[in-house]
Amino acid sequence: MEKVLIIDDNSINLKMASMALKEVCKPVPVPSGEMALKFLSTNRPALVLLDIEMPDMDGFETLKAIRKIPDMAELPVIFLSASTDDETRDSALAAGGADYVVKPFRKEELLKAVQPHLM
Repeated sequence: MEKVLIIDDNSINLKMASMALKEVCKPVPVPSGEMALKFLSTNRPALVLLDIEMPDMDGFETLKAIRKIPDMAELPVIFLSASTDDETRDSALAAGGADYVVKPFRKEELLKAVQPHLM
């Protein structure tokens, strides 16, 4: 089963995303961009779900750091955000996001975004 890295500083969001995805992949929840980079240094998931609003290293900074890791330039990243404004969505997609899912998400909505990236 393919791994999906979930990066979110909120433990409830990590748990909800993990529960929603456990039937289609192996969720790997981490609470920060720094921990995600450590995981990615030795693992290559099929997909990354990335929160935008995080302390220390936000989602945009995390994505830039991910893109610098060898073999991660094309890794699909879906942004997760509570922000519903078009400007944030457009910025996330322009930064290289494959998709944008608004939190709180419905399980069906998250699965619809994730499925195309899993084999």
